[in-house]
Amino acid sequence: MVTSRQLDGIGSLFGEPLGYIVCDGCGNKNLEVYNHCDDYEDIDVCEDCLKKGVVFDTDGGHYLTKRFSSMRIRIAAQPEDIESYINKRIEIEGDLHRFVEKRRGLREQILDTVVEKAKEMFVPINILI
Repeated sequence: MVTSRQLDGIGSLFGEPLGYIVCDGCGNKNLEVYNHCDDYEDIDVCEDCLKKGVVFDTDGGHYLTKRFSSMRIRIAAQPEDIESYINKRIEIEGDLHRFVEKRRGLREQILDTVVEKAKEMFVPINILI
């Protein structure tokens, strides 16, 4: 399992779910690892066909990038989990605890701000199949 921000360099390594990509050389649909042609969007080839040197009816060469079948899911922290975490940190961090206890409404302000900002964040997870 891989987690990251939405970065093209990382995301390009992960392909479509298992069974979605078909090898243009042999027709195999169960490709855990395949090679995607960066020049022709619709050309994908399995490792076996790549080793055999399968040739495609197109002009020019092919720059193939190895990809891995995967699924992508989007996760985001739930507001109640964030609040629980922050409350616990305030309790265990001595200086922070004393600071918050001395200032009326500060705990709520911290919770409201962090929960609101967290709505803008998510982490896509790539699960290799």
